[in-house]
Amino acid sequence: MFSIVTLAESEEEIRLVDDAFGKVCLMINDLSMRVRTLAAQFLGAMTLVSPKFLQQTLDKKLMSNMRVSPIQANALHVHQFVMERM
Repeated sequence: MFSIVTLAESEEEIRLVDDAFGKVCLMINDLSMRVRTLAAQFLGAMTLVSPKFLQQTLDKKLMSNMRVSPIQANALHVHQFVMERM
């Protein structure tokens, strides 16, 4: 019923919708507000994500990615500065 994909980094098989959800979650942290907005819209539209994967992804990936080290914060500011000048 659901398409299954194999993750290249671990050779684990997961449902395509779950894999897509995890990848879109990563885009929530993009520097571009437009990308973050679209990612949030996509996340809200994904209704077939398995509850187990949903909880795992939000707990581990999204929340851990929100913690930014001082070095990462500086790099983000530099990138944002450069993008604003383009």
